[in-house]
Amino acid sequence: MRAYPWEMYGLDVHHRIVKSLSERYFNGPIIASNERGDYVECMVGLALGDEWIGAPEWTSWDFTHVEHGLRLEVRQESALQSWSAKPCDSSGARNAFPVAPVNGIYDELTADWMPYRRPRRPADIFVFAWHPECDPLLADQRLPDQWMFFAVSERQLRRGQKSITVSQVQKRWKQAPYAELGPAVAKITERMTRRRRR
Repeated sequence: MRAYPWEMYGLDVHHRIVKSLSERYFNGPIIASNERGDYVECMVGLALGDEWIGAPEWTSWDFTHVEHGLRLEVRQESALQSWSAKPCDSSGARNAFPVAPVNGIYDELTADWMPYRRPRRPADIFVFAWHPECDPLLADQRLPDQWMFFAVSERQLRRGQKSITVSQVQKRWKQAPYAELGPAVAKITERMTRRRRR
């Protein structure tokens, strides 16, 4: 039986809105760039497991390690865009991940601005996600297995570097399939915490 707007209350309205937004933004195989960032972030979060929790919306990173406090940032790019008329480039030479240092961060608990003495990156680990498929008949950005993931320690990036192209990432670091992304991040986490204990 159909429910009319004047017959819906509270969370009924909310659930209808969420369903409508989900169908609008995530029902097709090619996701618009703004929404794709949130989608891939959730995808990575599921791969990380319970050891990581999502950071508040206004922070400069996406996940915080529950035990060690390490911070992880997800960056994503896709060869095929919903809006672009340019030829698709699966090499990633024209796509870049932003990694620029920042002047400060908002404190997670107090939301106070905390300036750095010199610009630096607030994340300890980066997960770079790249969707290389150019064929619109094959590309489905909702599928984790179509993405390439790279787990990288922040220390491995050049100081002051503002961006890094997808092709540079592919040359420097080994790809982690989605099923192996969690263990790849765990390996970096273990290495970093071991270094801290010395």
